[in-house]
Amino acid sequence: CADAPLAVTVGNDGQFRRFTAVLSIPDVADDERFATNSARVAHRDDLVPLLEEALSARTAREWQEALTEEGVPAGKVAGIGEGVTLAEDLGLEPTVDVQDREGRTVGRQFRHPARWTPPLESPTVAPPQLGQDTETIVAWLREPRHRTVRT
Repeated sequence: CADAPLAVTVGNDGQFRRFTAVLSIPDVADDERFATNSARVAHRDDLVPLLEEALSARTAREWQEALTEEGVPAGKVAGIGEGVTLAEDLGLEPTVDVQDREGRTVGRQFRHPARWTPPLESPTVAPPQLGQDTETIVAWLREPRHRTVRT
């Protein structure tokens, strides 16, 4: 697009026809090289420049709104920060504060995207520093119940 990449999902020939209509190039859908999904795949090298030229006329956000309104799934390709902001705007709570072992907040981490019913507690303790728990783990492994007996 004029300002950023756009992801578009055209899942069938009807969506492709709506897609080209929104882009103001409806004759492309009538071209036998692009009339069906298999034909579009076979002639991708001819199709891509036509779509890129049409999409360069507007911003990704403008195309996203226009295409979505016509039932063609589309969205601006975003970076991680933009994705987090969008998730927050949608009320999805994508991050969680994490604390050290003394309960002090030391940062934020991504929350697991799955939600469980009934809800599970999300871990809120920061991962240990390299080597922080070595002595505890080695002692635990030395307990008799963790020894493997080879015969």
